[in-house]
Amino acid sequence: MLVDGMSTLMTENAKNCESMNFHAFGLRWKFNIRLDLVKDYLSAYLTIADEKCTGSNWGVTCWFNLSVISQIGDLDICTASVFSFDSNHVSWGVSSLISQEMLKQKFIVNDKAVFCAEITGVIPLFLNVIINTFSPTMGTAERVKLMKVPRNNSRFTWKITQFSSFSGESHSSYEFTCGPRRWYAQFYAPSIS
Repeated sequence: MLVDGMSTLMTENAKNCESMNFHAFGLRWKFNIRLDLVKDYLSAYLTIADEKCTGSNWGVTCWFNLSVISQIGDLDICTASVFSFDSNHVSWGVSSLISQEMLKQKFIVNDKAVFCAEITGVIPLFLNVIINTFSPTMGTAERVKLMKVPRNNSRFTWKITQFSSFSGESHSSYEFTCGPRRWYAQFYAPSIS
């Protein structure tokens, strides 16, 4: 994951950057970097985000490496771990992968840093049965660009008419643009018994 705009991540209140879902060994995952868990350190986490992994009868054990990749020829910062994911532990990682000072000095080039999550040796367990038919997936790459959005372009107002007549579980607004992305707001109506 190439993060473009590291200075924004390191100086603003948004101290978390999450990848989109990616596939490895037939499962969906997310890679997350954080700057708010351990003072002056960057944390990296891997989260299993697959819809097959719901309820209490599943587990996934795997090896994974979380890395900060050098762009100037220095050695990469890498940590290897074996973790078991389950309904109580959907995220695992390293709370102090690299100091922010070392990150600034050796790993950020032109306000960009490269992070990597490598997953191997996946052993999924669903309904207490080990499944060994999952095969590795080719690597995927993602570029995340962090940018400041002017306040006058970051507000959306959704006027709801006839609110009391809404029924059902959820309601969505029309799509709107905020910064470079398209969004929609959604609220869930409480059920009245």
